[in-house]
Amino acid sequence: MPAGGYGEVRVRVAGAPVKLNARADHPIPVGAQIFVVEALSETSVHVETY
Repeated sequence: MPAGGYGEVRVRVAGAPVKLNARADHPIPVGAQIFVVEALSETSVHVETY
């Protein structure tokens, strides 16, 4: 995911996998564990590495 840009993350919500648009302050490599910092909308989140 590019820094300051949008990418996609896959998270589990109530046990079901959900794909969301995501924004991060720093680049995050594919496969990294992430932490959702803030819900920006129903379909996008702000994330950090875990």
